[in-house]
Amino acid sequence: MQTYSYGQSRDKIEYAKRRLRYLEAGETSPPELDVTRASQANDTAPSMPAHTNVHAPPPSVAPQEPAKQPVSAAALAPRDQAGLPGQACAGACASVFRSCLAPCTGSKAESPTRCVGCEQDYGTCMERCYK
Repeated sequence: MQTYSYGQSRDKIEYAKRRLRYLEAGETSPPELDVTRASQANDTAPSMPAHTNVHAPPPSVAPQEPAKQPVSAAALAPRDQAGLPGQACAGACASVFRSCLAPCTGSKAESPTRCVGCEQDYGTCMERCYK
């Protein structure tokens, strides 16, 4: 079996081994072909349209998604009135940031060490707005 099976596909080798076992057991009749099962498989297989041009690409077999409907302006109106997500929170962060920097600017500026944490606090505030 090893000598004659070189280069053969696995299914052919398995069939030959199975057939040898049957012959060794005394079963000499050829295997029967179940035509009914083969015809049922052909009935359920999807039919493909024939090509009209040999140079044309094959038709798509992927399922087609329904076309998306365009969004109307009326559906967007409430969103536009409410503003962007996090806009109110970001505005509050900006006003706190400005009030933190107010004593640090101008001719009556206090010590700059007091204003070092303003940018970090502003960044932390903005992160909370968009989480």
